[in-house]
Parts: sequence; C-alpha cells; structure tokens
Amino acid sequence: MHNLGSVIKLLRLEKGIKQVDLCKGICTPSYLSRIENNRMIADIEIYSHLFEKLGLDYEDILNDEINSFNKIEEWYNNLLSNKSSNIDIEQLRKIAIAAGGEEYLKFQIVYCRYQLQNNKLEEAEKLIKYLKKIVQVGHNRNFFIYSNVLLLFHFLKKNYDEETRAGLDLILLKGFETLGEDYEIGIFYFNLAYCYLNLYLYDRSIYYAKKALSIFNDNYYFNRAIDCQILLGIGYNNSGFFEESVKSYKRAIRLLNFIPKKEQRRYLSNIYNNLGYCYEIATDYREAIQYYKKGLSFNNINEKLRTYVNLTRSYYNLKDYTRASHYLQLGIHIKDKLPLNEQQLQLDIFSLLLRKNIPIKEIINIQKTSIDYFMNNKLWGLTADYSLLFANLYEQHRHYRRANQMYKIAYYSKEQQIHK
Repeated sequence: MHNLGSVIKLLRLEKGIKQVDLCKGICTPSYLSRIENNRMIADIEIYSHLFEKLGLDYEDILNDEINSFNKIEEWYNNLLSNKSSNIDIEQLRKIAIAAGGEEYLKFQIVYCRYQLQNNKLEEAEKLIKYLKKIVQVGHNRNFFIYSNVLLLFHFLKKNYDEETRAGLDLILLKGFETLGEDYEIGIFYFNLAYCYLNLYLYDRSIYYAKKALSIFNDNYYFNRAIDCQILLGIGYNNSGFFEESVKSYKRAIRLLNFIPKKEQRRYLSNIYNNLGYCYEIATDYREAIQYYKKGLSFNNINEKLRTYVNLTRSYYNLKDYTRASHYLQLGIHIKDKLPLNEQQLQLDIFSLLLRKNIPIKEIINIQKTSIDYFMNNKLWGLTADYSLLFANLYEQHRHYRRANQMYKIAYYSKEQQIHK
C-alpha cells in the first residue's frame, strides 16, 4: 500500500470537503496536509477515521489485494482502439482504491477519457479540474495518460491553443516517448497534428502527421496510416503544395486495400471530397466535379449535403447555372433534416446567387447570418471566401461601404489563418 495520502486528497476534493472539515476531531489541518502530500505515514487509526469520513472502510482497502494495473490498462487500451468493453467500472473503482494512490489516480484519468468518449463533457470537465490539482508533471505513466486525455478534452471543446499547450508540456518532458506504447505515441502525434491544422499552423501539422505516419507504417496500423495521409493531404493543400496533397490522398486510397471492405466506404467519401477540393482550389473545376461525384456513392446524409454544396459551388464557378441549380435543389431537399451548419448556410447563399434581380435587403440578411456564423465558429476559410463574394455583390449594387466592410473581414480572416 502506498500513496494513501493521494487517495484521501482526491476523494476529499471529489466530495467537495475542506481539509478543516475532514480532519475535525482526528488531526490538525496541517497534519492532514502532510498526509495528503505523502510527506508522512500516519497511524492506522488516523487513516481509518479519515476513510470512514469519506465513506470507505480502511480494512477493505488494505485487504483488497487485486492488482488493478492490468485491468485499468486494458480498459484504457480498449478506449484508444474504440473497442467495446465489459469492464465493471464501479468494481474497478473499488479495486483501484485498494491498490493505492497512483492506481486510483490512473483510474480517475482513464475514467475521464471514458466520459469524453461518451460525450459527457461537463462531467469530464469537473474531473479535470480535480486532476489538475493532483497530477504532477513528471516522467511517469499517469502524467502521460493525463496529457493525452487533456488533449482530447480541449479538442472536443475546440480549445486548440490549450490543446497545443497540453501537448507541448508532454513533449518538453525528456524521454516522454518511453512512457507509452508505439500506438499511443502515434495517436498523440496525430492529435497534435490535427490540433495544429485547426490553428492553421500547417507546417507544424505536417511535421507531426509525418511522425505519426512513420509509427503507424512501421507497425502496420493501416487505418491510422490512412488517417495520417488524409491529414497530410489537407495540410499540403492549405500550404499550396497541390501535387503533394494529391499524392497523399492517392497513397491513402492504396492503403485501403489492407483494411476490410466494410471500413473502406467512410474513407472513400472523405478522400474523394478532399481530392475534389484540391482541384477546386487549383480552379480545375471539371476535375473537382469528377471526384465529388465519385464520393457521392459513399456518402452518408451529412456527407451528401457537403458534396451537394461542393458540386453547386463548382458548377457555379463554371457558370453552368443549370447544373448548379440541380445540386442546389438536392441539397435543399435534405438540409432541413440536419441541425444548422456551414453547409446549409452555403446552400442559402447559392439560393440567393442563382436568382435574378436579388433585392439588396435579402443580400444583407443572408450576409449577416452566414458571415456571423462562420466567424463565430472560426471558419476563417469560409469567412474569407464568402466575404469576397458578398463584396462583389455589394459592388454590383453600388453599396461600396458594405463592399469595403466585406473586404476588411476577408483580410482579417486570412490573417487569422496565418496568425502564428
């Protein structure tokens, strides 16, 4: 039995009990503080009374000799691999408490990961606040797992700056790569690359995506290698390296031969849409359309909406308004089945553009709705592109002040994309 003080501290914080209240009639607050920080080992009687106040039996803790290490690690690995698990979480909690402070701390960290993967962000956030007070930076397994859980939390909250900070805290720890298996290290690098992509730091995203890819290739983790190639494709495309981007997507397609056919569909939808966007950025709209159409047969409803928007936009740029209207109507047919998102707003914009004699009041309304949404959700690429489009519309209506405002927003959005 070790680090009982950490267990007491964690349980006390979980229950919202102050030191002065927990130790009342047992010991002094300063004495309890020393116990909680594992600076001293107290008498059995003191531990017994403290645990009793926390709702636990000290004898049960001492007598439970089940080793929790393998069970918690198994649970964590199942979460990383998105595998189902029949682990009794409450039983595992009791086992972890019996094993001692570090094992119970590990349980809480992995339990936080479990909450995140079940979209229980509020519960996870409360636990993270406690863990921040307990987990110490150092060359140990718990800090490694905690850092990865923190990355996932900030990613889900879209706090990409905080996510980066959590990743760098781990990277700065000398020899951190020895704290996890290759698969875990690869996931860590991939998540960091994804974070940098969302911060528009494409060089850094490409750097860490390559590190992750090297690990996944060496260990034949084909699904993860495909994810990395897609991430590299996005990074290269946004950095202006069109040919490298296309190569990455085509490598991803070749890797599909190594995974089950039932898993290939979701990748093909993503890859074909991204390839289409590569050619669209290069203004090769006809080639873009071919890839968008290839992706349609693999799309689910959300992906279909995105593809219809892409096809509408590409045909519009080709001035083929008949086909643009066709895909616009297909998109409108399904958009109301989904919650508001950027795809629906783009359809609203093109519904306006493909009409004749558009009243200025309608232009202003859709401009405010869409640009505000894009900016509030930090969709800077869309903000820049559609601000320029609205600027052009305002100029056609001789509303030069509004056009100037749109140019300023477009400039600001592009600055946000390269702000670091």
